[in-house]
Amino acid sequence: MYSNESLRHDHLAETRVFFSACAPSFLPFGHPSERDKMGHQQLYWSHPRKFGQGSRSCRVCSNRHGLIRKYGLNMCRQCFRQYAKDIGFIKRRREEAELVSEMLRRTTRAERSRCVSPRQAPGVPLISSLAAVL
Repeated sequence: MYSNESLRHDHLAETRVFFSACAPSFLPFGHPSERDKMGHQQLYWSHPRKFGQGSRSCRVCSNRHGLIRKYGLNMCRQCFRQYAKDIGFIKRRREEAELVSEMLRRTTRAERSRCVSPRQAPGVPLISSLAAVL
């Protein structure tokens, strides 16, 4: 745009003077020196965290990693291992779990049909409720 290099630099200098004189009155960020004072500490962690991984932390040690949220624990796994007995969690042996699964396999179909399903109304036979659906 400018043929002479010095004219181009003069134009930029005039623009800087104009904006620095007018900046506090009409520009939203204020004077450049005020903008430069807004430091890292004012901006760091300023975004609101109400949900998501950044909003949750361990209730014991404030750790954000390895969080167990099940049953409303909200504890990291290290603290859970430390306080599991105090909370009341009991580690079941493998033999007990296999025994329970074997008992469930041995129950007959008739024994299972005697149980009332959540969709079935009490007192209504299972077959009639299925026929009504079809």
